[in-house]
Amino acid sequence: MLTHKQLDTLVDSADRWQSKELSFQKDFYEKYVRALTKNGAKKAVIIISDALRYEIAEELGSRIRQEDGYTAELTAMLGVLPSYTQLGMAALLPNHELSYSTDAKTVLVDDQRSDGTINRAKILNTVNGTAIQAEDVFRMKTGELRELHKQHQFIYVYHNRIDKAGDDKVSEHTVFEETEATIDELAMLVTKLTSGNATNFFVTADHGFLYQYKPLDDSGFLSNDPHGDNLLVKNRRFVIGHGLKEDDSFKKLTASQIGVQGDLEFLIPKSIHRLRRKGSGELYVHGGASLQEIVVPVLAINKKRASDTREVEVKILPETNKITTGQVVVQLLQAEAVTDKIKPRTLRAAIYAGDVLISSRQELLFDQTSPDVRDRYQSANILLTQDADQFNAATVQFRLEERIPHTTQWRLYASAPYTLQRSFTMDFDF
Repeated sequence: MLTHKQLDTLVDSADRWQSKELSFQKDFYEKYVRALTKNGAKKAVIIISDALRYEIAEELGSRIRQEDGYTAELTAMLGVLPSYTQLGMAALLPNHELSYSTDAKTVLVDDQRSDGTINRAKILNTVNGTAIQAEDVFRMKTGELRELHKQHQFIYVYHNRIDKAGDDKVSEHTVFEETEATIDELAMLVTKLTSGNATNFFVTADHGFLYQYKPLDDSGFLSNDPHGDNLLVKNRRFVIGHGLKEDDSFKKLTASQIGVQGDLEFLIPKSIHRLRRKGSGELYVHGGASLQEIVVPVLAINKKRASDTREVEVKILPETNKITTGQVVVQLLQAEAVTDKIKPRTLRAAIYAGDVLISSRQELLFDQTSPDVRDRYQSANILLTQDADQFNAATVQFRLEERIPHTTQWRLYASAPYTLQRSFTMDFDF
C-alpha cells in the first residue's frame, strides 16, 4: 500500500496523468461498454453511483455474489484529475475529446455540454444508449423497464446518495450511514433492472473521496492560498485557472497533461490537505490525487439463468454403531467452507425408531467459513427419552433433518443406523 508521501512523489514525477497498471477513466466507454455491446452483441446497464469508493464497490460485489445466479468481478480505473463530478461523469461517456467552457464550470464532451441527465442522454443517444436517474428506475413497472431495455443497446443509470450527503455541510457527518444505504440501494437497483431483462451490468463512479469524521485542526489545511493570473474555480482539493503559480504545496498540471483540450491549468494540493473555503464542508472532500479519490471501481455483474448457490454439505461421522447409554454424542463434519455461493445450513438432529421420536432434538447451524477442516467439526448431543426403553436391542436411526423452504415441515437430510443396547434405564432420561 502506497503512503501519501510515496504517492505525492509519483504524482510529482509524472509528466502525464496516466498509469501503466490501470486503464484511464476517459476510456471507460470504449473498454467496457462498447467492447460488450458493439455490433449488437449484448446489452448493458451502467450504474454510476456518485463517489462510490473502491472499498464500497468491493462490499457491494460481495453482497451481489451471495445472490443466486449472480457473478461480480471488481477491477479499477485511474480516475481523471481533478477527481470531481463534472469531469468524472464526462469521462465515463462516449468521447473523443474532453474540454471546458470558457468559465471552466462546464465540461464538454466533443463540444457538447455533459452536465445533467438530459445532456448526457443526448450524447448517449448518438450511439443507441440513454440515461436515467435511479429514482426513476425504482418508480417504473416491470413492463416499462423491459421496454426501456428493449429500445436501447445500453442504459446509463445515475445514482447519488453518498456525494449528496457528503457535499452538504449540514449532512456530511452522515456519510457512513449513507454508504451503508448506498450498498443496499445499488443491490436493489440491480435486482430491479434484472426484472426488466437486464443481465449485464457495470457499476462504477465518477470519483472517490476523502473523509474524516472528526473536525480537522489547522494541520489538515494548507497554510498558503493558491495564486495565479486568473483563478476560475477554487475547490477544497483543486484549482482551475490560467497562469497558476506552482509551489511546494501544490502539483501543477496543464490541460494536455491530464488529457483534456485547451489551455487551462490545474493545481492539486499535495497529500490530503484541504484548501480553506468558506461555507462548504471540510470533512468530506474530493478532487485531489489521493488513492481514495482517484482509484475508481468497475464492478462487472452478470446474472445467469441457472442457479449457482447451494447450502453447505454436512457428513455424519459415527464413532460406533451401538448406543449403550442414555446420552448419545455424534460427530458431524461441515464438508466445506461457507462462501458467497455456498450458504450456511441449519439441521435438526434426533434419534428415531421407525417413525417414533425417542430422543431430544438439537438444532445445529453449519456456517463455518474456515478453510481448515479442523475448524468445521461439531457434535450433536442427544438425550434418549423413556420411549427408547421399548426399542432396546432394536436398530434405531440417528437423523439429520432440514426444514422444507417456506414451510414449518422438516425432511430427512442424512441418517446413520445404530443398535440400541442399553443394560438398564438411565436415571437422567426424561
